Amino acid sequence: MRTARTGLVCALALAFSALAPLQAYAAEDAMKRDARERAPAALLGVWEADIAASTYSTPPRQHLRSFFYTAEGKLMVSFLTLGADGRQSAGHWAVQLDGTPGLEYFAANGSTPYAEIRLTPVDAQTFTVTNTYAGEQASTASYVLSNEGQTLTITRTPKSGNRSVVVYHRWGLGQSTSAN
Repeated sequence: MRTARTGLVCALALAFSALAPLQAYAAEDAMKRDARERAPAALLGVWEADIAASTYSTPPRQHLRSFFYTAEGKLMVSFLTLGADGRQSAGHWAVQLDGTPGLEYFAANGSTPYAEIRLTPVDAQTFTVTNTYAGEQASTASYVLSNEGQTLTITRTPKSGNRSVVVYHRWGLGQSTSAN
């Protein structure tokens, strides 16, 4: 009986010691999920849509998009649009770069989340973004950062199929790429 118990204790000790490397890997993997470790540095900053080089169903007058980090290490994406009708719209979302869902907010909705966003890296310069609204996938998008880090192209396909391709360039204060 004592031999059986000793064997069981040894087997459990061996099993738990085998978990130690897995726990270390999980901790290392958790550190990599922090967007500050995974997002390319060239993505950070403010980008302005080049309206003339982009394809929209209804082009806005101007569109800005920014990429920064939150205190929790998520990627914060904010956007501001001056529509063709002269109205402004704004919003933001914050996500990790591992497909974990984050919430998207529009200023018009206040503190009520508008949609769920998932951002997944494809490679060092390409990301897939999935937008879910009311439990259904509303759109998918591909974010592609150029090799030199000066152009960001977002190709978005909503459920309706009206695909848009928006070309962004780094925004410099006092230097607009849009025709105002």
